[in-house]
Amino acid sequence: QVVSVGILEHLASFARLRTHPPQMLAFGILAAVLTAKSALAAVPIATFDSAQGTTWPWEPVNDPVMGGQSESTFQVDSSTNLGVWKGEVKIVPFLQKPGFSNLQAPGRHKKDNFPDLTGTNGLVARMKVEDGGLTNFKMMLMTKGNKHERVGGVGAYGGWCKCPDGRRYQVGDNGDSCASLACINGVPGDCERIGRENRSGMRATCARQVQSRLVMSGTCNGNDGVYEYGGLTASTAPWFKKVGGSIWIYHDPDCDGTGTFSQRWVLARNPPSATAVKDLDGDRDCKGVGYYKSTNFIGGPPTSATWNLECNSLWKATRVSIEAQAGGTPEGKEGVYEADITLTSKMEDHFRPWSAFSCTWRGQPVSWCPELTTQLAQVGSVGFGTAGSVGKFDVKIEALSAPGN
Repeated sequence: QVVSVGILEHLASFARLRTHPPQMLAFGILAAVLTAKSALAAVPIATFDSAQGTTWPWEPVNDPVMGGQSESTFQVDSSTNLGVWKGEVKIVPFLQKPGFSNLQAPGRHKKDNFPDLTGTNGLVARMKVEDGGLTNFKMMLMTKGNKHERVGGVGAYGGWCKCPDGRRYQVGDNGDSCASLACINGVPGDCERIGRENRSGMRATCARQVQSRLVMSGTCNGNDGVYEYGGLTASTAPWFKKVGGSIWIYHDPDCDGTGTFSQRWVLARNPPSATAVKDLDGDRDCKGVGYYKSTNFIGGPPTSATWNLECNSLWKATRVSIEAQAGGTPEGKEGVYEADITLTSKMEDHFRPWSAFSCTWRGQPVSWCPELTTQLAQVGSVGFGTAGSVGKFDVKIEALSAPGN
């Protein structure tokens, strides 16, 4: 509708130009075409008509994942090409607060490659609710979290930074004549001593990717086995606990609390503190039952490395293999960008500019997410959610898009 009105307005202006010189008429036609092109710059994100490029697997995510009782279902009505999401939000018993129901594409702990939304100015959801139910909802999106930005202190020498999701970015050195690259949480490539404009001052900060389960082999004293993700330490490194055992894997920045020993991954008999920034198990010792020296705590310990292990009361260097086991990505600290919308019983467009979106984690506002407009090229998940009220709802969704500037 917006496009149609814009085109009609400029076509109407042609009539007023008929009595003017050809040059002015040509100018008016060009202006109308450019304006129409701008108006047509909306990026379609999701529809429910089986169209290629905008059809995604949608999945309800309800609060029973955290002990609640809310429920919802989703299906596509092929006769109307609408997504139908209905359910009921209930009180979470142990919290005595409203739970939640979300609808996400492609689903919980999953990511997909959505269109590049760079240059758009927000989201438009064309949807409605049936009378008598909840009307307040949220539009949501999650990104793959990498940040590529121009900052001070970064030089023009540089190279590639590869993030865990496979994306690569040209970055500069840390102003140290190629001794290191401005590549945070990623894998830096070779640094070349050639100044290039496309990487001058550029730094990449990669999103963390954490495995939910690790399978460890090559250890001794019965420490081989499956280790489950347990959470994040104060440095945001993941920690894992052996299934059926009392052995933990975690990264300790200062294992005895004195600053004497280097950072390391530790295989320990005691769990790590979630708040301590050094000597995480409080034993003032750096050995545990095994350790691997490393400053890299991103995602988890290395897949193959030589650890120092205590085997039958003797310490020895042992090659240890660790592989990720299927099970998805744990929640960790992954923010969700949200904006409130209020629906009516009329099918209509609901627009929210990017500036209206705020970042939350587990429902609480946080400030550590990257600026949303820097993330629009790497959207990994979109969705809708309830907004803190109890009751039934019946939502019909026609489309989701991002209008151009």
